[in-house]
Amino acid sequence: MKCIVVECTSGYSSNHEKVKKCPKCISFFENNDAYHPAAELITLKSRGQLVYPNTHLYELLSKVEHSFSLYCHDYNVFDKVIDDITEIDFNFKYPCEEHVIEITTEIVVYYIQMRLRQFSFQENLKMKKIFREKKKVSKLYNT
Repeated sequence: MKCIVVECTSGYSSNHEKVKKCPKCISFFENNDAYHPAAELITLKSRGQLVYPNTHLYELLSKVEHSFSLYCHDYNVFDKVIDDITEIDFNFKYPCEEHVIEITTEIVVYYIQMRLRQFSFQENLKMKKIFREKKKVSKLYNT
């Protein structure tokens, strides 16, 4: 879980700088913490493409990941995760009052979509393995 959150945090931080022109928004994503406990993963894994995670963004995505892990097997995961995030006492410290809702929405939707793709891929691999075993067993029986 920690690795997923760190990669998504650093990936979003580096890609977001190209999108926004607001100086407050850019300074938020440039304010990365090299001494963050999760920053060690970046130094071990990165080939210069990832940046150190922003502490506030990391906390936000950690809460989203925790909520996703609770509801990942439910039918309407997206709605339940959004409801769970908005119900908890949630303080995302973003300096730009003008873009805070837009950026938070963009980050959360991006993360949930990415996790849904990854989760469904993993589940499909498990199902392929199960179906392969069932196919082998079915060839042993005459019908």
